Amino acid sequence: MKSDGLKLSSTIVQCTHAQKDGLKLSLLALSSLMKAVIRVDKFQNVRIVYEEMIMAGCKPDRKARSLRRSALRYMKQLLRAS
Repeated sequence: MKSDGLKLSSTIVQCTHAQKDGLKLSLLALSSLMKAVIRVDKFQNVRIVYEEMIMAGCKPDRKARSLRRSALRYMKQLLRAS
C-alpha cells in the first residue's frame, strides 16, 4: 500500500495548530499517525512523529517505541539492499 498524497509536514503543522487552539494531541492519535506513515513506506518520517509526540508532552509507550524500532530496522534493510 503506497500513497504519494501523504504529506507528513502538513499533518504535523495541523497538529501544531490544533495545540495552539487548545487541543491536546493524544498518544493514541500520534501512534496511529506513526502506523500510517509506516504503511506508506515513509519510514524516515516516523522519527519526526516520535519527536512531535515527545514535544507534545506525550510519554511514548511500549507500542510507540516498538513502531520506531521497526521503522529503523526497515530503513537499515533498505540501506543494505542498495
